[in-house]
Amino acid sequence: MFINRGNIDRLTWQAFERAVSRLLIHEGYDGLRVVGQTSDGGADVIAHRGSKRWLFQVKHWKARVGPDVIDRTLQAMSLYRAQIPVVVALNGFQDDVREQQRALLSSGIPLQLWDQYILLQHVENLVDTYPISPDKFQVRDYQEEAIQSLVRAYLDRHVSKALIVMATGLGKTFVAAESIRRLNSTPPTRRVLVLAHSNELVYQLERAFWPFLRASQDTVVWNGHERPDPTELSQASCVFACLDSVYERVNRGGDLPRFDIVLVDECHHAGAMMYQKVLSELRAGESGGPFLAGLTATPWRPDEVELKDHFGEPLVCVDLVTGLKKGFLTNVDYRMYTDNINWESLTQLHGAAFSASDQPDVIHTPVG
Repeated sequence: MFINRGNIDRLTWQAFERAVSRLLIHEGYDGLRVVGQTSDGGADVIAHRGSKRWLFQVKHWKARVGPDVIDRTLQAMSLYRAQIPVVVALNGFQDDVREQQRALLSSGIPLQLWDQYILLQHVENLVDTYPISPDKFQVRDYQEEAIQSLVRAYLDRHVSKALIVMATGLGKTFVAAESIRRLNSTPPTRRVLVLAHSNELVYQLERAFWPFLRASQDTVVWNGHERPDPTELSQASCVFACLDSVYERVNRGGDLPRFDIVLVDECHHAGAMMYQKVLSELRAGESGGPFLAGLTATPWRPDEVELKDHFGEPLVCVDLVTGLKKGFLTNVDYRMYTDNINWESLTQLHGAAFSASDQPDVIHTPVG
């Protein structure tokens, strides 16, 4: 399972919070929002289940949680208009917290306390399946074409790379995750490395993949905030990594684990030196190396690097215009408001004279 008795004590606080979030998805909670931050008001995760709003406070502390955390959680409960508060504590609760819970229950506040043993019971009761049934996904025709093309390319022994070009908002990540889910629907399970150029994008990608992973498929984040050990990197089903972190390992002469698929998001960055060194070290897209797949909405680079040289010709290309014409994207209404331009004077400008500073009569001086 993605969280178990063997790894729970090794998780970083970020990974622990994400593991709780992923558990909630598998248990049927919806509308999940990770709100934890400096000004979160005492909440980390908000989710809905059974017509109730649940508020989760997640504490990855070495010490046991005390009453002050419960007080902050109750304040957050009011702030977020939640009905059921839950405090999840890696190392349990102080004795007076249990007394506090009994008092709250008697007054109608259903506070739940999850220590790691209760949390693991929840995980162990999961069925090893997807949190969302695949038949619930609404796959558009162009997405299905891209998914089938990507799956066929991987299964073709003569193809080692692929490029998917889709405008922002058309579901590039969905196409990648669903393609990998279909490939892994039959043995063997392929190990996947997802590369991105920023820490936040790495986290976004991991969350986006959760609905496409069975409970037994664990994920690892490798970026500027989290540094998994070599064993975790070599065993995880999916590794979501920031380019800088992987490049740092390669640049120091460190080895990289073996993967079956390397997926590069926003792959128009892949012409950069760091990407090239990492992909070369992985032997991604080479004969005998992992299959290389690139996703991008903007396949054009100012340095004139050709993405097809790295990823091959696009299997699917759905640009912004196509997305708008077919109604997959919302039309954008651009408007500019100006009130001090003399438009008649503009028609007289040309060449070097096209400068507002050189043409004072272009700008009307407001009166009053």
